[in-house]
Amino acid sequence: MNNTASPFVFPLISLICGIYLQSIVHSPIILCALLLVMLLPVLFSFRNNSKITRYSINLMFFITGALTLTLQQDKTKLMLEKLSHKNLELIVTITDKTVQDGHPGGEILELSVEQYRESSTLITDGIVQKTFKPISCTLLCYTRYKTSLQIGDIVSFENIEIKPKKTESLAGNPTYDDYLIKEDILATIFMNDKIEYTLIKKPKYSINRWLWHKRQSIYGQLKNKLSKKTFMYFSLIFLGNKQHATIDELRKTFNYWGLSHYLARSGLHIVLFIIIWQWILSLLPINFFLKRMLLILICLIYNFLSWYSIPFARAYFAFLLIETGRLCSRQTYYLHILTLICTLILLFNPMQLFFLDFQLTFALTFSLVWISHVIQTSNQSS
Repeated sequence: MNNTASPFVFPLISLICGIYLQSIVHSPIILCALLLVMLLPVLFSFRNNSKITRYSINLMFFITGALTLTLQQDKTKLMLEKLSHKNLELIVTITDKTVQDGHPGGEILELSVEQYRESSTLITDGIVQKTFKPISCTLLCYTRYKTSLQIGDIVSFENIEIKPKKTESLAGNPTYDDYLIKEDILATIFMNDKIEYTLIKKPKYSINRWLWHKRQSIYGQLKNKLSKKTFMYFSLIFLGNKQHATIDELRKTFNYWGLSHYLARSGLHIVLFIIIWQWILSLLPINFFLKRMLLILICLIYNFLSWYSIPFARAYFAFLLIETGRLCSRQTYYLHILTLICTLILLFNPMQLFFLDFQLTFALTFSLVWISHVIQTSNQSS
């Protein structure tokens, strides 16, 4: 690989420009798709001309950025128009469950909606017929009490009314609506006395449910063995769990000194985790290939038993790609890998571009990698 420049840098810059410009201009989706289709013949016609090919690829990424952002926003908008301000019955699967640490009651349920129907029913020969329609979206349900629902349960929710509220942006910052789009969540609902739910099916085996219980079990054991303050810092920094009753007070203290970013789990923590396990595995009398495979397996387990964040994902996928290159005896260059990861994240979730965690983790890492590359190049030339 050529270490002087990443082949993904200019396509990534074009992609970012397309996403950002589309957030300001709001071009119609048909126009973006039409420009992309018109550009394809140009790319194939001048494939022997490297300069025109590069410009065409960069322009394609620019248009793709605008197109993916529009698709992501329009998907939520159309879904809300279909479901909002109606009395609904939903068939959902529980995909995640958050028990807020330190709170006497209440949970946050992530509902993957599979079918829905409006409250009106069709009566034929005195029989009420329920006609469900397929749909695919995600809701967050906040409860005021503990429920018996578990991950993987298929549940029927009745008397659900989705009432989206338009939030205002403060000083150009992303709104709560933007956050929901980024997280691929249609809306939030709050459990009240009118809402009823019925368990339809509880799968006998569920990998997601087993992982959730295992994660909660480890979390509880650590909580009992560590002091309250130590456990809070450990949970925030190394596990990525932000569901603490006292987290808001802690954030105020760190915000006062401008150190709130220290509470976020960054890529540095997985690096420390990897260094510790590399040292432990170096003491074992096993071959190199097996050590690398064990290290990858340990990091996979760590990923499944902790909570997701963009900085962690950036470092985690970079580690997997680098280790895969080593196992395949291929040279890897971190700038190429970092650019590829950033491009893929923005292609599948362009709303990430407007949030601080994404901006900081990639901007700082790109800066450090580039400075390191400049120093290394100057040392080699001298």
